[in-house]
Amino acid sequence: MSIAESPWREVTPPVGSGGDKSPQWEWSWSLLRWRILQELVLLWKVWWWQLLMCMFLVLYVASIVGRNIAFSRHWRLEDYLDEPTSVKQTLHWKQHVLRDLGFDYLPDYTGNWYATQGTNWVQYANNALLAGIAFSSWFYTCNGTRPYVMNIGMRYYVMLAWLHMLRIPIYLSTSQPGPAAHCQGETEVTNKPSADQIFTHVLKPDTGCGDLIYSGHQVMACTCALLSIKYAGMMFQKRTSYILSAAAITLMLGQTFMVIVSHNHYTVDPLVGYMASGFVFMLDEKFFHKEDPDPCEKYPDIVSLKWNPDHVKKAISPRGLEMALVSGKA
Repeated sequence: MSIAESPWREVTPPVGSGGDKSPQWEWSWSLLRWRILQELVLLWKVWWWQLLMCMFLVLYVASIVGRNIAFSRHWRLEDYLDEPTSVKQTLHWKQHVLRDLGFDYLPDYTGNWYATQGTNWVQYANNALLAGIAFSSWFYTCNGTRPYVMNIGMRYYVMLAWLHMLRIPIYLSTSQPGPAAHCQGETEVTNKPSADQIFTHVLKPDTGCGDLIYSGHQVMACTCALLSIKYAGMMFQKRTSYILSAAAITLMLGQTFMVIVSHNHYTVDPLVGYMASGFVFMLDEKFFHKEDPDPCEKYPDIVSLKWNPDHVKKAISPRGLEMALVSGKA
């Protein structure tokens, strides 16, 4: 199927100035099912092995092995001090964190449940914004471009895999005492995995101690913001894309604020997270994913049916979908 023949590549004529094209809402259950078929083709033919590899790297190598090694090597700040035990026990916990510019000038919400959970809430909002932009391509276009949800999702996941793997040698090279409230005093000792738990121990949230440079929450927020700006500019009118981009940037900066005021990280962590995210995004754009794969062009034998209800009904039937994915024919 050529681009011109595809119902998902229709381009409305430009109106007004600035090169914008008029918004176009177009959907039906048949179109939606056809789009889902294309997404499944992308998953089956292009992304499946990268998805499995990214899941292994992020969920096991980075989240379990890397973090356990870092937390097992961690020393309390008290271990670096040369003073009597009685004096150490009387010191306020704030004296057991490193001097930090963000801690000096921003509010201190250490131990505040809302501040601690706020980092997760901001990340949920980031993910929801990017997902909303991605799934709107099933129903809406302005500039004649309908990115595939699978492509956007896999760009996000591949970038996170790169960022988490790059993070491991950075935080293992130098162990820093953690600034969080649960990483002070004797409770910090109980949060260290033993050597035989390195490959199997799953840490509960907010229990591991030691500051891991850079912030995982921050790179997720930056990745969401970069991809939201990229695809909003491709899909929407200028005003809408500016609003969505501003929302993404606001959430990204909000994540920085929440990470610092909750004392989950030192200020250096989100700052390095900004630089690492921009670096990986440029690498991904330049070398790894210069263009998003299009199933209509890459696998025409699978999605080459002419657009009419009978052909669509045949393609989206369980038997037709099975034939499309297995044998490459509908």
